[in-house]
Amino acid sequence: MTNTAKTTRFLTRMGISDALLGAVYIRSAMDIISADESILHSRICSGLYKEIAQEHSATVSSVERAIRHAVEVAWERGDFDFQEDVFGFLVKPGTGRPTNSDQYQFVAGGGEDDEKPMEAAVREICEETSVKAVHIMPLTSMAYIPANVISKKHRDLWPPDTIVIPEYSFGFECASEMVLSSEHTGFEWMTYDDAMSRLTWDSNKTALYELNCRLHKE
Repeated sequence: MTNTAKTTRFLTRMGISDALLGAVYIRSAMDIISADESILHSRICSGLYKEIAQEHSATVSSVERAIRHAVEVAWERGDFDFQEDVFGFLVKPGTGRPTNSDQYQFVAGGGEDDEKPMEAAVREICEETSVKAVHIMPLTSMAYIPANVISKKHRDLWPPDTIVIPEYSFGFECASEMVLSSEHTGFEWMTYDDAMSRLTWDSNKTALYELNCRLHKE
């Protein structure tokens, strides 16, 4: 199967028809990212969307609208189980959908085998950012989240009566350059207030509030 055929199959399962203008732009986005993943370290609109717009003699806003429309159509027509496997944590309970960009959250992941929460956090930080967290701060903030935000292929390994799972939080000192894994599309350094306004999940906001308070006490 050629790359073009694989892309078509992927988009079809996602629910994005080739008849949509947004599908054309999404294909361009995939080609641009394949050629240079560093573009994901910039803001979506000023980086990736701008390059797509230039390629198709369009405006950034028209590219954004077309992609947003394609995404909305996908949630209505696509294979939900496939979408869940692709997006995992980003699928919101109740709506079953992420947004098409600017989904801000902390590094996140689940424990493996007999890992303790801090051990899992250190491993996930390294896997997702390439940073080896030496100075890590356990936070008191803890939440429980619906188990159905996790991909079904992982839920199938759990006891059938698992309805919620614990979410632990940690802070760490980033003392080296971050290199993101394919799970993320970009990162930004921002002020406390900006981060609080952009975080998607309330549990992340609570953990950030605690971390900010603790850092200011030191």
